[in-house]
Amino acid sequence: MSIQDPSFHPVHSGETNALPGTMDDAKAWWEQRRPAGWSLEQHLRHPTVNCTSGCEIGLAHAVASMVRFAG
Repeated sequence: MSIQDPSFHPVHSGETNALPGTMDDAKAWWEQRRPAGWSLEQHLRHPTVNCTSGCEIGLAHAVASMVRFAG
C-alpha cells in the first residue's frame, strides 16, 4: 500500500515511522514561528505567537504540549 492510495492510513498500515516524522515536521514548523531572540521558555509561555488561523493555533498548542511532555 502506498501513501498515494486514498485508503492509506499510517497508523493502520504498519507504517510505524510515519508519526515520529510528522511530529518532527510539526515541531520544526512551530520553531520557525518563534520570534528572534525568544527562548524556548518564552515560546512555551506564548506558543501561538505568529499563528493566525485556528488550525495554526491548535497545532501550536499541540506542539507546545508535546515539547513540554518530552522535556
